[in-house]
Amino acid sequence: MRMPASLILCCLVFMAGSLSGDQTTEVKCRIVSDHTDAETVWLGVFVGPANAESEAWNWTSFESEEFTLEVPQTDEDLILVAWRRNSSPITLHLTKEVRSSEITLDFKRGQEVRGTVVSTDGLEVANAVLTIESIGQFPPEAKFEWTSDMAGTFEIGGLEPGDYNIQVALPYVPTESFKIQLTDGADVQKDLELNDAYFVKGQVVDHDGKAVEGAEVDANIDIDFLRFFGHITVASDSSGEFQLGPFRYGQDMTLSARHLEGGSTYRNEVLSGNHKVKLILSRLVSVSGTVLDAESGTFLDEFTLSAYGNGWMREYQHVEANGEISARVDSEIWALVIDAPKYHPFFKTPIALDSLDEYDLGIVKLERGKEVSGIVYDSTSRQPIEGATIESLGPGQDGRLPPVTGRSTFILHYMQHLASTTSDSQGKYALDSLPTTESLLWVRAQGYRSEEIAVIPQVKELDIGLTPRRDVRSTRIVGRVETTGGEPVVGQIDIYHVENNSGIGFRSKDDGSFERFTRGGIHRIYATSDLGRSETHEISIKEGSVEEVVLVVNPFGRLVVTISGLKGVESAFIEVFEGLREISSTGGVSNGESVLAGLGTGSFSVRAWTTMNRTIEKQFSLTKEATEAHVGLSLDGDSRLYGRISALVGRDAYRQVRAIGKETGSLSGWSDILDDGSFEILGLSDGEYWVEVGEESTPARWERDKAGRKSRFEAIISGDTELNFEFAAP
Repeated sequence: MRMPASLILCCLVFMAGSLSGDQTTEVKCRIVSDHTDAETVWLGVFVGPANAESEAWNWTSFESEEFTLEVPQTDEDLILVAWRRNSSPITLHLTKEVRSSEITLDFKRGQEVRGTVVSTDGLEVANAVLTIESIGQFPPEAKFEWTSDMAGTFEIGGLEPGDYNIQVALPYVPTESFKIQLTDGADVQKDLELNDAYFVKGQVVDHDGKAVEGAEVDANIDIDFLRFFGHITVASDSSGEFQLGPFRYGQDMTLSARHLEGGSTYRNEVLSGNHKVKLILSRLVSVSGTVLDAESGTFLDEFTLSAYGNGWMREYQHVEANGEISARVDSEIWALVIDAPKYHPFFKTPIALDSLDEYDLGIVKLERGKEVSGIVYDSTSRQPIEGATIESLGPGQDGRLPPVTGRSTFILHYMQHLASTTSDSQGKYALDSLPTTESLLWVRAQGYRSEEIAVIPQVKELDIGLTPRRDVRSTRIVGRVETTGGEPVVGQIDIYHVENNSGIGFRSKDDGSFERFTRGGIHRIYATSDLGRSETHEISIKEGSVEEVVLVVNPFGRLVVTISGLKGVESAFIEVFEGLREISSTGGVSNGESVLAGLGTGSFSVRAWTTMNRTIEKQFSLTKEATEAHVGLSLDGDSRLYGRISALVGRDAYRQVRAIGKETGSLSGWSDILDDGSFEILGLSDGEYWVEVGEESTPARWERDKAGRKSRFEAIISGDTELNFEFAAP
């Protein structure tokens, strides 16, 4: 029996007084046993009877077979209670005569409970933690636990006749309790069959169906009842088989596999209880080619080939390569990048390797990247600014890049992360690997207005002055994110400055609090978290003042989206908008249901983007009376739009072709224009479309851009439809 903390404290205080001077004496102890388990022994000394209401004078632990025990020096009889895991407890009366001699503690195995922990779907459960309620006094510091082995079996010894409760704890299922009854002299064989515990089993095979040993299987699991997102990695065995779990019934997860010397898979949506999951690795393709310095024509010895798949990237380092590319890459990749220090990267995307065994990149000429250096300084005091961030956004970008879908977007993302630095204590900075064409730098520092600066190719030295923001340390928003019950929540805070048409997002602290320096004016602010979304608050702040706001997240408002029609390894990304503002989203999903909660009430739109560059959007509403909406997004379409854009020389604006369904809620898609002017959009539906040819744009902007586009045409798509466009050279 465990004692309350207050009793333990009293006990410790009493011990401090009793263990001083000549108030204690030492008793020699020796342990013998009829079994060989090497376990820690816990000894409790009681003055007077040792029952459920008694407080121990002291609890002490020993791991050796011989030791000296300190006991109080008193005329009263003392009671010694000894506990050891898998041994029957021992109770001894320590009279004065006994204390003067050596005490032998003879531990017996006692009665046992043996068995196997079994899941609901009939599989042995390894690493289950078992605990059992004890009878009588028990050391509060000790934790007696048993763990099932790899075959799910367990043995619990040291029991006496009576009724017990055995608790079984596992990471991803609720703890369960089992009643056990022991009669005098009889061990018990008892399998513990869990009521809500299901495994996921499967096999990893290569493209030819052969089992793959040593593949890494990754599972991402959103454990609702435990309120955390789990990630598990296991390796496939010699038969390619893997096992995960157990989990609660119907637990959903995404599985993917990869092998260091093999291919990889896309994410697969799986439910617990599925024992026939098959993860098929894609084929490998040999990539060859030659990498040269564009100016000198010499071979590059050191460079990196990076292969990008759906949600992953793998690097192939080339050292002393003498310009030779040699790698075996996943056939499902959609981009290859060759990168070397001080050089501008080479990009090959989109790329289709699914029907190839070998792919020759040919001669790749890397141009040395442009270098720009200078000083970041305070435009008022002319003093250098330390810690300013300088990064490249690429040509003509505003920093709010859409998800990686097309060639140009991917390149801009890549360059933004490649070219980034901070100024030192003297305000100095240096960037290399910048594009040799015009680029855009984004410069920002705490307490200063950020700047976007266009850098023309001829510029190599650039000093940047930043303007201090007035009252930046005194104008601020402070607040807290909490539940409807007042409990703190970690959430994403979004603040939008109405007059400046600008916004920023950040996370609150662990206690739900947040603080943000800002400028005066009208702000709209809301919070989102795993528990829901708060209402949008509109607040007006004067320069130099502080505004407090409490953002209460509420799981009210639920959307169930059913995705259908995804092709093969295609996955979709779901986004929910209130007007033009995104309020919720998911990662990659497959065909089936997805749930987005905490949307609140109002009119919304839900959009699905896919890795095949397709999109579909529908409207829905949530009210206090109708708190849940169901929307089906069907991507069932097998038609193809293809063709060629001619006379592109000098027309940088023509980068992408978009097919936009005329009917509300119809299927749309887009394609990058390749170097030869060709394009192809797959998976469209038959029907009337707008076809737009122009600079890259995200689907979120299509509706707004229609009025201003001149390169827009009407088309009827039916099956394979060819459209060719000619534009006059400027």
